Amino acid sequence: MPPAGVSSGIKYMFLCVSVFLLLSCQNEAHWYPNAEVSVSSHTEYTGLTASAKALAVTLLTHNTGDTSIVSSALTVRTLTDKREYLHTVSSTLRIIPAAKSRSPRPFPILRPRAAQGGRR
Repeated sequence: MPPAGVSSGIKYMFLCVSVFLLLSCQNEAHWYPNAEVSVSSHTEYTGLTASAKALAVTLLTHNTGDTSIVSSALTVRTLTDKREYLHTVSSTLRIIPAAKSRSPRPFPILRPRAAQGGRR
């Protein structure tokens, strides 16, 4: 059995360390990754079948935070004259602070049946 007062001293020390850690994390930009993502180029091309098309997009990711980005996920929205497509992109590429990364990504876009000559 520990001597009297030891457990209350440990609790007090733990409380002091916890308060110090909470007060020292006032600016989340120092520990939370931040990035800006933009489309640097895009090209539309015909796929392997006549009913499929694809969009090749090159995404530019700029790490604007103070920590490295180790993994990321984002959703790319593609609008055509007929419908909207949502594509989720995930990456495990490490991007150090202030660095930029270009990553080409193909996104399939299916033509609606009306564009295939009306066959059903």
